[in-house]
Amino acid sequence: ALILGENELERGVAALKPDDRGDDGRLLCGVHYRAPELIEGRRPDARSDVFSVGAIFYELLASRKPFPADTVTGVMFRIRHEDADPAALPPTDFSPGLEAVVVKALHRARGERYSSLEELRYDLVALVKEMAPRLAARKAGLSPEAATETAEEAPAEAPPEGASLHN
Repeated sequence: ALILGENELERGVAALKPDDRGDDGRLLCGVHYRAPELIEGRRPDARSDVFSVGAIFYELLASRKPFPADTVTGVMFRIRHEDADPAALPPTDFSPGLEAVVVKALHRARGERYSSLEELRYDLVALVKEMAPRLAARKAGLSPEAATETAEEAPAEAPPEGASLHN
């Protein structure tokens, strides 16, 4: 885990929020975004990057870290042994699909995560394509049925191997 003291901050580390400090006042840089396999000392692969991106998505959506704790050890323990709380993700126009994508990206078991960022991207694009006609119809004051008919007419993109919006 990367832990920075005050003198490293003077060398240009970006300002971090106060909750990025542990009990001892040192910064907890990056540990919140590490995949379980990295914490366990196993080799990273593309799914490790998926986990990190999932943690960033979670934080952007929930306005909190997916595995909050006051110490590096606490964060690492939570990443290895607990699931991020999906209830902290606020409902959006893309619910529950968006939450499902984030939860899958943050799965502790590598084999249950997206195997690549391309697969994750595919599901996000598919979700937007699925929801866009409904959102446009709602904005235009049309019925949900009219939006569904419009969505069915749109051409589909071929998914990367292993990707599925419904996994």
